[in-house]
Amino acid sequence: MGRGSPIPPMLRRKIVEQYQKGVSQRKIAKSLKLSSSTVHNIIQRFRESGTISVRKGQGRKTILDARDLRALRRHCITYRNATVMEITTWAQEYFQKTLSVNTIHRAIRRCRLKLYRSKKKPYLNMIQKRRRFLWAKAHLKWTVAKWKTVLWSDESKFEVLFGKLGRHVIRTKEDKDNPSCYQRSVQKPASLMVWGCMSACGMGSLHIWKGTINAERQTREQETPPDFFYFSDFERHNAEIAAFHLDRILDFRRVPPVAGRLVNMTREIRDVTRDKKLWRTFFISPANNICFYGECSYYCSTEHALCGKPDQIEGSLAAFLPDLALAKRKTWRNPWRRSYHKRKKAEWEVDPDYCDEVKQTPPYDHGTRLLDIMDMTIFDFLMGNMDRHHYETFEKFGNETFIIHLDNGRGVRRSTYLRLQLLAKEEYQLSSLMEESLSHDRLSPILIRPHLQALDRRLRLALNVLAECVEKEGYSAVVEDDMEHHQTTRAR
Repeated sequence: MGRGSPIPPMLRRKIVEQYQKGVSQRKIAKSLKLSSSTVHNIIQRFRESGTISVRKGQGRKTILDARDLRALRRHCITYRNATVMEITTWAQEYFQKTLSVNTIHRAIRRCRLKLYRSKKKPYLNMIQKRRRFLWAKAHLKWTVAKWKTVLWSDESKFEVLFGKLGRHVIRTKEDKDNPSCYQRSVQKPASLMVWGCMSACGMGSLHIWKGTINAERQTREQETPPDFFYFSDFERHNAEIAAFHLDRILDFRRVPPVAGRLVNMTREIRDVTRDKKLWRTFFISPANNICFYGECSYYCSTEHALCGKPDQIEGSLAAFLPDLALAKRKTWRNPWRRSYHKRKKAEWEVDPDYCDEVKQTPPYDHGTRLLDIMDMTIFDFLMGNMDRHHYETFEKFGNETFIIHLDNGRGVRRSTYLRLQLLAKEEYQLSSLMEESLSHDRLSPILIRPHLQALDRRLRLALNVLAECVEKEGYSAVVEDDMEHHQTTRAR
């Protein structure tokens, strides 16, 4: 028996039995070919505890305890296709311990998991296809209405690149036919799986919704200092939500759908991301909160990180409808953008003839584009958004289209003028309508009372400026009558 090897239970039992029969420790050691000290220790332990079991805590302690193994098992089941090296990197960051690949490999086995080659998802076999054919043949006399209730499904596979990602999976032996343990066929694949449906109603389109999320950087009570430049302020997640509701109240309908949501940064972002660069930006703050800073041009650093409480964070989710693949967008520079310089002013701030020049420049020399810009300016002023350097339109419609109000995180035509006048009345007060509309969001309250009061104050300022312009230049020179066309259309 090698030095340091544990004594088998059967051998320990023999030592105790001979001791109980009155045999001396020296004779027991000699007959069983053990050292006298080993026999003495086993007998001494039997005297103290009454058992022959090995003393608890004997031997080298494992670096991962039972709680760590449970966390490791959850991670392996969530990321079944992760390599042992990737799991080791995660474990070192998560457990804050020095761990080797071999240690993690042994720990995975202790979790009753094993690295297997992924099983391919089974296709429809010939028997299933023949049964489907015979069923269709037996129902040839069905009406068109009945056939429209039938949905055929099938699938195909084709190679798009070469690689080993998704070929292996961590699972138990019993999880062989678990769909989550099949070879990946969409995300990071070596090939692409296509599944389609056919019916008598015709072929439909495949739609994928894409969007963005703005996370909480500032509390609702925090106001921008007056000495801040407009390009130094953070984007506010609640401003995106408020912009969507304000856009509907003003009846512009140009902001994509935005809703507030409480996000679990650990479970919904860090543990599911396949972006290694994003994953590496996660860290634990001195206050034991989960933080990350992602990748972007500005404010993506440890000093400007987004931190949860401890891993819960508010965010605004915006859906891009329609998707970029269906409706491409064109980006335009805002003629009234800021200079984005600490000492220089923009051209429109110093040139009194600037507006006349813009009105003679396409696409502002005809159509409704210039009026749309004015609507956007009123919208941005009410929001307190001084960062509208660009705007977007749908590319397909050329210049005969409307402006899409995107990126509202900072914060005239006759129909707009009348609507602003209506919202200034006591019974249709803008702040009251906004408060009522925002109360339905999951993160309500979105705006605090001072911010709601600021909307009414800015609305009065805008109307005062318009009134001064009307008095100075005349109503027809300031307000463009866009309602005559609508009234003519209704009369027809």
